[in-house]
Amino acid sequence: MCDQAKAEEYLTFAHDIYEDSPLPVGCEKLYENVTEGMPDRFVVYKTLDGRAVFTFKGTTSQREWLSDAEMWLVPNTLGKGHVHRGFLEVYESMRPQLTDVWRQVVDEDLKVVATGHSLGAGLATLFAYEYAPRCESLYLFGAPAVTADKIFSDDLDCTGIEICNIQNNLDPVCKFAPLTDYYPVGQVFHTNISWSEALEDVCCGLREFNMLYFHQTHVYKELLRNGTVLMPK
Repeated sequence: MCDQAKAEEYLTFAHDIYEDSPLPVGCEKLYENVTEGMPDRFVVYKTLDGRAVFTFKGTTSQREWLSDAEMWLVPNTLGKGHVHRGFLEVYESMRPQLTDVWRQVVDEDLKVVATGHSLGAGLATLFAYEYAPRCESLYLFGAPAVTADKIFSDDLDCTGIEICNIQNNLDPVCKFAPLTDYYPVGQVFHTNISWSEALEDVCCGLREFNMLYFHQTHVYKELLRNGTVLMPK
């Protein structure tokens, strides 16, 4: 099962990377790359109980949208299977920096976790694949359905790391896949909000009427904070 308390904590980091927000008690930033407009922004947080959480940012710039659009599958240069071309290209550009940061901040006492939202979920997946089993957990939020194929996903599962692929069941990014070769990464858990609830909130002015609204991190945070139970898909 997915640890909902950890999911809420990691989602706080995934949201903070877009806009500074209060961190859980005892957490600090071990590393932050804040190059504006670049697709390689990530932050490493340290939790109170000794976890290094590598957190990857989702799409914010035009350059990143172009990377998102390169959604055809290409051979995985990190190992087995095929993965999203745009995600792999962005990740490959980050690898030297990630290696340097790993050496700077990770010691044998730290447990390593990877997390991210949207494009960041795709990058976190590739990071976890490369660094497993030293990376022990992977928590994804709003992961695009076009991240990888079954061979890649099965090989990642074989590493034995904990994988929680958390999706808002109304999030179109988690559902759109123009080809049939894509396969979800890890165990998928979804929130149980219904269209009738969502439309009622829109009519009451509590939500925007926007298809990508349900993809945003603050909506994921709201659902988890309000006690929405994560259900296996």
